[in-house]
Amino acid sequence: MPGLKPAQLTIRSCAEGDLAVTCICAHYVAHGPSTIELVSLDDAEVARRGPAIQSGSLPWIVASLDNGRIVGHAYAIVCRPCIIGHRFTVEDFVYVDPTHAGWVICGLLLTRRIEG
Repeated sequence: MPGLKPAQLTIRSCAEGDLAVTCICAHYVAHGPSTIELVSLDDAEVARRGPAIQSGSLPWIVASLDNGRIVGHAYAIVCRPCIIGHRFTVEDFVYVDPTHAGWVICGLLLTRRIEG
């Protein structure tokens, strides 16, 4: 939908029940080179990772439409904390539902993720 406006999206912290992120990631694992995952995440792995990511003071956020449908998510992880030169480095991940590619979702998620 080319006319999407940022006001039509809600960006918030990822919650335990936001398992739509599993389906979004699965698409990119199966169909694209833009992920470091080798196998699709299942709901249990998403549930395990969420608290681990958020406990490190790095946000895991989702974008949802006015109807509540999750259309994207973003998070960051500390990149190689055991290497002194990387101690302040994070790697960020942004995934957008492929049916909503081309909207402004990715930019909004990345901006909010960087703002923390």
